[in-house]
Amino acid sequence: MRTLKTAITGLAVASLVVGLVATGGCTNELAPIVLDISKNCNEIDVQVLANDLGARTDGADDQILAVASDGTSSTSSWALVAPAGASDLRVWHLVGGTRVAEVNTAISANVAPNTRLRPSPRTGEVYLTLQGPSTFFLTRLLDNDGTIFTQSSGNLGSFPNDMHTCNPCETSNWYRDLIFLEGEPHLLSVPPFSPTVAISVWVGALRASPPDTGSFQIDTEHRLNFEPRCDSSDADEDLQACETTNALVSHPSVQVLARQSDPTTTTAAILASRERQEEGLPYSTHDVFVVHVGLDDDGVPAGILRSEQSNFEIIQPPGPPAGLAVDDFATYAMVTMPVEGTRLLRLELARFEEGFEDLFVDELEDKRVLQLENDLGLGRVRDGAWEITKLFPDDVTQSQTVTYTSLTAPIVEAEAAGPGMFLLRRQQAPPQLVRLVCASGEQDDDEGTTDGGGTG
Repeated sequence: MRTLKTAITGLAVASLVVGLVATGGCTNELAPIVLDISKNCNEIDVQVLANDLGARTDGADDQILAVASDGTSSTSSWALVAPAGASDLRVWHLVGGTRVAEVNTAISANVAPNTRLRPSPRTGEVYLTLQGPSTFFLTRLLDNDGTIFTQSSGNLGSFPNDMHTCNPCETSNWYRDLIFLEGEPHLLSVPPFSPTVAISVWVGALRASPPDTGSFQIDTEHRLNFEPRCDSSDADEDLQACETTNALVSHPSVQVLARQSDPTTTTAAILASRERQEEGLPYSTHDVFVVHVGLDDDGVPAGILRSEQSNFEIIQPPGPPAGLAVDDFATYAMVTMPVEGTRLLRLELARFEEGFEDLFVDELEDKRVLQLENDLGLGRVRDGAWEITKLFPDDVTQSQTVTYTSLTAPIVEAEAAGPGMFLLRRQQAPPQLVRLVCASGEQDDDEGTTDGGGTG
């Protein structure tokens, strides 16, 4: 597991606000981050892990709903499957694309759209979530020598349970998802609006008692309250004007656009947008922001919010595509604003207080940001092929593009399956499972071709 480092403490600017933990009345800032220096590569290879995933000899193919990478393993993965003729969903453990273990989830195939696989930072382990309004169930799956052991939770759909969260309101339609902080599972919850200038994010540590067999429960609830600070060094009238304006601001809508998919970092990040309404103004504006959540020196959740303030003049909300990726140096956010179009923004860890900068890639149309192993790229499916640009953020002109083509059937979609791992949906054919790695000079053409493109 890598560690990240920068001196992100004591920052107090309008667009950078530090999360304060409301529990217990104490104030905690996100712990300093340690930077592990390594260089991004600028070219990738496509390694095929499995062809025709879910294909059966009787022609009644099993439906592969999702795939999640397996901890730090480069070849193992997990698949959520709706078997042909079965009423319940199954989870397969795959090694090199071959099924080595299987378990019946007892979850009806009817609720498959609400079921997710989430990669774990530990090899041999994955998490399954079932979520909806007022519903969030969690199951940990662990492969023990070919037998899959499961450990579940009750319904966590009421988290947070604090009566003072936002009174009066109910929490059934809050955003919830699983994140990992220093390798441990936590539940993240974000309200869909804020009646004040502050934005709150709730983090609950998941604990099971006994640890290996008990049901998961929320151990402690922590509210991270991100509130812009007025500069007390300003003149009295400026300070008063700032405080007066803040008192008039609310956020009628808050929407999570993307989440960090790499579970192996010590912190976790989300990308979100918010509508900003100031009392007395006939219109509202929108911006996007990133929240980093981590543990402070006492092991208590804390965080930092950074917004892209240039978008405060945008009247319409952002739309797709959106995405989030991380490497050893920065967090990268893909956002699409109505006027500016799609932008790829970088937020460097070592210069967090300086805010976002644009990565000027020639063309972003129809592309999606790709989370690789401690690295990132861009990808799009066009004319039945998958174009992958390995971004080299220090000098984007050195970025290399390859085109991957399946020999059997056209590719119609590339789904993220964890850092560096992707499920390729194909037209009238079972999907492929592939892994993107830094180029070693050798091509892997098990079932497909890769052709070098130009520079990015």
